[in-house]
Amino acid sequence: MNVNARSWTGLLVLAGGIWGWAGAAGATTIDHAALAAATNPPASLSAKVGQLRWLFTHASVGGNLVTGLNVLHEEDAARFPLQIYGYDGNDGDSDYHGAVGTEGSEGGADYRAAADPASTSNGFVYECMRGNPDWSNKLTCFSNTVVQSGWRFPKVNVAMDKFCWIDPYADPEEYCALMAGLEARYPQTLFVYVTMPLTTETAGSENDLRNDFNRAVREFCATEDKWLLDLADIEAWSEAGVEQTYVSAGVTNQLLTADYATGPAWGDYHLNAAGRRRGALGWHALAQALFQTDRDADGVCDGDELIAGTAPADGADRLRLIFDPATSPTQQVVRWTGASNRWYAIQESPALVAGAVWSNRATNLPASGSLNVHTLAVSEAWSFLRLSVEQ
Repeated sequence: MNVNARSWTGLLVLAGGIWGWAGAAGATTIDHAALAAATNPPASLSAKVGQLRWLFTHASVGGNLVTGLNVLHEEDAARFPLQIYGYDGNDGDSDYHGAVGTEGSEGGADYRAAADPASTSNGFVYECMRGNPDWSNKLTCFSNTVVQSGWRFPKVNVAMDKFCWIDPYADPEEYCALMAGLEARYPQTLFVYVTMPLTTETAGSENDLRNDFNRAVREFCATEDKWLLDLADIEAWSEAGVEQTYVSAGVTNQLLTADYATGPAWGDYHLNAAGRRRGALGWHALAQALFQTDRDADGVCDGDELIAGTAPADGADRLRLIFDPATSPTQQVVRWTGASNRWYAIQESPALVAGAVWSNRATNLPASGSLNVHTLAVSEAWSFLRLSVEQ
C-alpha cells in the first residue's frame, strides 16, 4: 500500500481490474517487547500515526499516560506526533488533565463524556477524566460516551477505556463483552482493550485479582484477534529487562516495577516520570503497529482502513476504485464507496513501475453519499489510476 504523510492510497485500477499490495502481518498485543522499536520509528510511520484521532476515558493512571504522551511530544514532535486536546501543560506526578468534560451524574446510568468539542483534528487524543466510580459504572460511562455522545467514527478513529488498580473486582467477561459489542455496532471505529494496572503488592493481595483479570483479557484478545495495550506487562518489566513476578497459590503473577511508582512504600501506585514515559511509549507502539498489521487480510492495514473510514476487521469493506463502461473513447467513469468526513483524490500514471510519476487528475473530492462517481477525460489507450483518501 503506497502511503504518504497525509493520505493513503487505495487499490489501483488496471484496465478495468483491481491491483493491490499484500497486507502486512503483525502482533495485535502490545506489551513490553514492543517498546524498543517504538522509540525510533521511521519518519513515514510517525507521519501516519499523526493522522489518527483518539478517544480516551480514564482516571488517575490514565492521566499518567496522557502526561507521558505530552512529554514525548515535547521531546520530539516528529517521532511522537500525538498531542493532547486542550492540554494544560502540567507534567507532574498528580496532574491528570481531562479537557473533555463529563455529563450526567457520576455513578448514574446517564454518566458519559461530553460531546464537546463538536469537531476533531488529526493527531489529537481527546481524553475525559471520568474519575473513579464503581467499575461497572465506568463501563456504563464508556458505552454512553460512544453511543450517546458520539465519540466514534467519524469523530474519532480509535476509542479506549481503562480500569485502574482500584478496580480489582472488575469482571473481565463483562468488560470484553461490552468492548466487542461496541466494535460490532461501530465496525469503522477501533476499540482497544487495556489490561488493568498493577501494584507492588504480592501474594494474598488484590494484585492476585488484577492478574486474574489481565489473564482473561489477554486470552480473549488473542482468541478473538482484538487489539490490546498490555499496560500491566509494560509496568512489570524493569528498564533492565527483568520481569517482576511473585507466586500465589502456585500461579506466577506480575507486579508493578517499584521504580515506576510514585510512592510504593506507602501504597501509591500511580506512575512517576519513568513509568509515565514507559506507558506512553507503549501507546505509540500500539499506534505504529496499527499501520503494520492487516487483521482481515484484505491488503490494507488496520491503520489505513481507519483513515479511509472502512472496517479494519471486515475483509469485504475496503477502499476500491471501480471502472464503469466509458461513455466515449475519451472519457472514463470511476466509482468508489465514500465515507463521511473524508476527501479523495484520483491520480494517473502511464506505467506501474517503481518510481512511476503520478499526476493529479482530481483532488479534494468530498464523499457524496455512500457512492462517489467521477468522470475523467482520458487520452491514452492504457493508463493506471489510483485513489487516495484523507480525513
